[in-house]
Amino acid sequence: MSVFGRDQLNAWTPPVARAEGFVLCTAFEAILKGIFECEWPISEVFAPRKPPLDMLFRILVEPRAFEVAERHGLALHTCVDATRAVELALRCAAQGKRAVVFVPNDQLHTAMNVLAREDGGRSSGEGRVVLVLEDNPYLSSMACPLQSASQLGLPCLTPSTVAGLRIGIQDAFRFAQATERVVALIAHVGLLRSMDTLEVEPNRMLDRADAALELRRNRRPTRGAEREEPLAIARRLELNQLSAMPSPGEMEPWGMIAMGTCVMAIRHLLEELGLSGRVPLLALSMSHPLDGASLVRLLSRCANVVVLEPRPGMLAREVLQVAEQARRGGEKIAAIWWDRLPSDGAVEPVLEMNDATRPSILARKIAHLLSRIRPSLMVQERLLDVVAQTESIEVPDRGEGIGVSGAMDSLRSIVREVADQFSSRIETGAQGIRTGIIFENREAPESDRFVVIETWDRRRFAREGAAAVRQGARDVKSRILAVCDLGGEDTPEIEQLTRAAIAQDAAGSVEIMSGDLNDRPTFRELLRSAVLRDGLTVVIGRDGPPPRRDVYLLDRAFAEVDRMGFVPMQRAIWSAEAACDVRPAAPAIMVEKGLERGTNPLKTEFKVEVLADRTGTQFQFHARPLLEQVEVLRTKPPRPEELQPGAPRPAPPRIIHADSGRWRAHLAGWRGEAPGLAALALCEAGRSMGYRVQAVSQSIPIGPGRRAWSQVVFTSLDAIASTFATQIPYGEADVVIGLDAVETVRALGPDPFLRVAHRDRTYLVANTGLLDDQVDAEDFKAAGELPMAASYMCRGDGVLLMDVANICRRTFLTERLTDLVLLGMAFQQGLLPVSESALEAAVRRIEERGYGRCVQAMQYGRVLAAERTRLMNLPLGAGEIKDRGPEGLARLVRRIDLEISESGFFARRSRGRFRLLMRELLQTMSPLSGTRVGRAARRDAVTGLHRCWLWGGMTYAETYARLLRGLARADSANDGWPLLVYAPLPLAEVMLIRDLVFVATMSTSLEQRRLTRRRLDVRAGRGDRMERRFLNRIEVTVFGRFIRLDFRSSDWPAKVIRTLSWLVPLGVRGKLSERAGRDAVTEMVVRAAAEPERRNSWGAFFARLHESAVDGTLLSLDEKSIRALATEWLSASEIVADNDDAIRSATATSHRTSPPNPF
Repeated sequence: MSVFGRDQLNAWTPPVARAEGFVLCTAFEAILKGIFECEWPISEVFAPRKPPLDMLFRILVEPRAFEVAERHGLALHTCVDATRAVELALRCAAQGKRAVVFVPNDQLHTAMNVLAREDGGRSSGEGRVVLVLEDNPYLSSMACPLQSASQLGLPCLTPSTVAGLRIGIQDAFRFAQATERVVALIAHVGLLRSMDTLEVEPNRMLDRADAALELRRNRRPTRGAEREEPLAIARRLELNQLSAMPSPGEMEPWGMIAMGTCVMAIRHLLEELGLSGRVPLLALSMSHPLDGASLVRLLSRCANVVVLEPRPGMLAREVLQVAEQARRGGEKIAAIWWDRLPSDGAVEPVLEMNDATRPSILARKIAHLLSRIRPSLMVQERLLDVVAQTESIEVPDRGEGIGVSGAMDSLRSIVREVADQFSSRIETGAQGIRTGIIFENREAPESDRFVVIETWDRRRFAREGAAAVRQGARDVKSRILAVCDLGGEDTPEIEQLTRAAIAQDAAGSVEIMSGDLNDRPTFRELLRSAVLRDGLTVVIGRDGPPPRRDVYLLDRAFAEVDRMGFVPMQRAIWSAEAACDVRPAAPAIMVEKGLERGTNPLKTEFKVEVLADRTGTQFQFHARPLLEQVEVLRTKPPRPEELQPGAPRPAPPRIIHADSGRWRAHLAGWRGEAPGLAALALCEAGRSMGYRVQAVSQSIPIGPGRRAWSQVVFTSLDAIASTFATQIPYGEADVVIGLDAVETVRALGPDPFLRVAHRDRTYLVANTGLLDDQVDAEDFKAAGELPMAASYMCRGDGVLLMDVANICRRTFLTERLTDLVLLGMAFQQGLLPVSESALEAAVRRIEERGYGRCVQAMQYGRVLAAERTRLMNLPLGAGEIKDRGPEGLARLVRRIDLEISESGFFARRSRGRFRLLMRELLQTMSPLSGTRVGRAARRDAVTGLHRCWLWGGMTYAETYARLLRGLARADSANDGWPLLVYAPLPLAEVMLIRDLVFVATMSTSLEQRRLTRRRLDVRAGRGDRMERRFLNRIEVTVFGRFIRLDFRSSDWPAKVIRTLSWLVPLGVRGKLSERAGRDAVTEMVVRAAAEPERRNSWGAFFARLHESAVDGTLLSLDEKSIRALATEWLSASEIVADNDDAIRSATATSHRTSPPNPF
């Protein structure tokens, strides 16, 4: 690569303020730069603030960029929607001003209706309007900008590069001046999300002489030369370019017509295959009106022509019209293909939407056509083969559960649950009638009355909701409009819009209800009550507070964390019973379970219900801690020991790709501004090194404050700018940096739009740990496939996998810095072709933009990569994600002994007996210390022994130890100790019944306080403060009434219960079903100890129970289910043969060596 020095003072000057040289521009910076360079002064820009147009408003936040806009008299207006933006622009044009309007694809039709109403946007005087139309085929498949603009007769420009966007503004206003019409500049969404290095020119001069010339130009009439037809201007500007045309009389077998970003894809493909100059190509930068002369010239010299466009069939219609006219004139015209291509002998390839914009997909669709041009190329053999092992990996959909789509899915699922409830039972109302629900064309059961439920999103309700409310108010049938109030602040409030649409005579029949979509039980009850009433009911489902689905609100919530670089106030809420788990669950899973009551779980509630059937009602009383809330207040961020002043810094690495002519990086997952903080650091470091930098990003939300992917390309400034596409073709990524493990797996194989890696080329630096929001089994399964996918798709000597998210949580108290830690690790591995000073300056620049501790994170990543063998201290299992690792057995024993000594006078009296009992149990299980599962079983046994002592004293703990010693006598090393490995955990879980006394004891124990501090990394020496609150529930049934009280308190109720626990007899603790389940498992343990010859069958049974204990489903099994599991491994004949005498004999043998079982 060509590396040369640059003026560092100009390196960070905003592109719109630069007058010369090469600058790195986003698509919107290129458009603004084109506005400032335009020959005609442009004073107004109108745009709605929504992705991807929101990047436009961030540009002028920079003070120097704002000064340039102010000096040029440019005003940037935020509009509610595109309709209003077009209306305001047309008014400005009527006043003699020039304006640019940005129109999102999903608002195209309403914006074009304004132009149609205004006679197609014809203007008089000097006022002109240019529309920048977003083309997003996947988001709005039925709204084609080219079709809508051509129907109104608007000239349409379709630039193919970021540089084309800058020049396109000047060209668009040149067309507007000549035609006195509105001009459309159609930009593909991939182009709008791109960055490129451009050579800029000075902005328009703004002195007195220039103002005088402009005044004279406005006074005199427009010259005739400026009143030209669009085609004449297009030909003079050479917007439509023909290349590789055969000589007259020659005929090529295949030719191509491409528009917009498809031009870059086909040029890239032809260049890579060595067919550049061999295939005739018509690159259209003006797609309407079509240049018939150039088109006929191509069609008459080719036997077949393929039309490449993002939406197959839109441009092809106009091409067919021109071809038919030429055919009628006697021309011999080529066969035209657009969506369906000629068969390759096996299948008939079909061009789907956006296929022609991606070189790799396009190559596989037209490879057999290119082989006919030059058979010796063997195109099919040059294409990357699909690896079946990675192709078959199942990954969850992006952003599942967040955003409008996730909220709508949740709303529909709640409606289906309510419908199922009504279809399975009769409501016991005053009238006792059956109610059926009609939803999503489902057949409602036979009922006395029917209720229709419709689901709406916020934007659709803002457009069509008023008419639906008026119609529903007149309808005699009961109807519910369930509205998801999520996804846009530019729409009116749903409740206000509903009330405004209700007529006065129908106000009594319409009711408005609102609830939290995240609180499923409460919202389900809200829908149920709406079903039972007559008339129209509008049920509004909101997201929080706090938000859990709204992407915009989630991003705003994470903005403060990104600014400070750590979480100043951390709140965690989980079930109080979590303290009773023998193996602590991951904090994210605990929080998810604890939030089932809604987004404000610790809310005091009082409820009284009159029981319908009072016969046989007895007095009942239940009380227990329900939820635990932990709040941690931090005053200062931690600083890693490796980054303290005076600590040695790693030596700069040797750059692996120093001699490469092109370098590509794929970043799986990013945060912050597009294309992500890590990608921005790479881009700015590359520009300071003198490279030509290009980037593209995909901003689909994949989690709270996290987007899908971004890609960065470095080349020499001497490289031809128009010969390759920015998006990485299959297998051509030099390095993959994976923030999100699931997204990394997707990039390596399953996603047909990515597949960026190749085992002979690609290096991988990736985080293997799940992030805080990834708690589903699908995420865990997909992330677990990352090592396998890396072994197939990446270099064997170039894979660095580490749970960096876990390290960042305990080092920086947040996982948000994981991306920059990974960037530092990739640099230290020599995978980034930039210097240490360039990268550090770029990261420091990002930190100055309001993202805290970026430099520390990058430097820590370098240290982590240099000394990863010493610093890797990760959990062995998938459980305690935020812990510092599994606690050693010796330390666990010492801690338990210390906790017993500090638990009071009576506890200290039994300390010696418990210490001896624990030593004997460890001695019994000492053969298990040689394996990982054996060490885990010993930890489970020690923890279970201590918990049994807390639950029922020494007698209960001795019972647990006696049962395990019995299994040890029946077990064998030849079979791998199946009983001792798998029995300790499920036996402890069933013996530790979660009653009021045990939950209160564990909630106030020293162990739980220590574990909570360790989970959340609370350190008093750093000034951290931790407060714990509990939600307690009291339920009373008395006098035919059910009374429930949920109240918030500190831990004083639990301490009182723990103090008085000795008054409660052990035989009555827990529910009858829980005691029966405990007795069933202990009976199986006794049987297994008495039958050593069947240890393998019993080991398989306990292995099943062990799996249920690990995934948290063991306690949901009743006695019958446990015994049914036993029958799967012991035949019925064997169970019958084991008569009661044998059981009594085995029990008596056990009793001769141990104290009686208390239960």
